[in-house]
Amino acid sequence: MHPPPSPPASEKGQICWGLGGGCIVIYAGKSTGINDRENNAEQLRSTSCIVASFRETNNSPLSAHIGGNRIGCPCDVVTLFEELNGGMPGSYSYEWTISLDGGVTYGSVQETASQFQTDLPCPNEGSYRVRLKVTAPNGQVVFTHWRSKCL
Repeated sequence: MHPPPSPPASEKGQICWGLGGGCIVIYAGKSTGINDRENNAEQLRSTSCIVASFRETNNSPLSAHIGGNRIGCPCDVVTLFEELNGGMPGSYSYEWTISLDGGVTYGSVQETASQFQTDLPCPNEGSYRVRLKVTAPNGQVVFTHWRSKCL
């Protein structure tokens, strides 16, 4: 049922019409919904404190890098560690894996701490790679890679 062009009564921000026809909710001179059904103004008022107090818990995206020895020649022992930027507070999980074919495939997890020590193969033909998988408390996953370089 549509309201008549000139509603007969206006009270408390509502314009009512007919018998059982309903009332339109008026806010700042504009129709905002139908009383007791689609009162948009009331919905906004009832959720305004929740919206106003909302704070993003993950202000910046997570990124990870591998720090530590940048140079690793054949037979060297290198110590690598995670370097995280962004993300959110909480506990992160780490999975360090190795590839012997230049990063095509990676083996099983070698370490689950934030630091990893590995012996480079003798001889090292440049195909040795280390991959770090970092999982944030909110489930976000990022990968980063390291390749041995020899001067």
